[in-house]
Amino acid sequence: MAHNKNNYVDYYRMYGRFSLKWQHRVFPCLIPPQIRHFILIRKWQNTHSNLNKFLLKTRMHFLQKRSFIDIPPQTKLGNGLSMYHTGLVIVNDKAIIGNNVTLSPGVTIGKTANKKGDGPGYPKIGNEVWIGTNAVIIGNVTIRDNVLIAANCFVNRNVPSNSVVFGNPAIIKEGKQNATTGYIRNRV
Repeated sequence: MAHNKNNYVDYYRMYGRFSLKWQHRVFPCLIPPQIRHFILIRKWQNTHSNLNKFLLKTRMHFLQKRSFIDIPPQTKLGNGLSMYHTGLVIVNDKAIIGNNVTLSPGVTIGKTANKKGDGPGYPKIGNEVWIGTNAVIIGNVTIRDNVLIAANCFVNRNVPSNSVVFGNPAIIKEGKQNATTGYIRNRV
């Protein structure tokens, strides 16, 4: 297996190294399923062969059934996506996720078909964002950099940088320069 540093940026977020631990080299099935899923997505995005894309998508499909991670390969992922626990995570294929983002179990990032306001759209998530358990981010919203979204939040409006978001509907506390300090480790 050839090791491309760009494919293992998510592994770095969890383990603090770009090369696989010896256990993972000998037994690749020991790599956590969320990391395997992210590696397959990055390989799918970097290949131009239709056969390879088909094979990688098939592997992702079977892995998705076991890990409950529904992140399509078309999703634009920044470097260093992290999930420390598996659980049902759903991300729309047109969503954009920035660098050093942490997703917790139960997160949904999707579109809305709302006819009012901005209309249907897809979330754009910036860099250094931590998203708590069961948080829902929907619609044509932009989550800026250095944002902490607490558990069980429903976010359907834009969030400025350096903010903490909590509650349902979302309550935004701005001006928190260290909003994600202690939450995001091994930044890429």
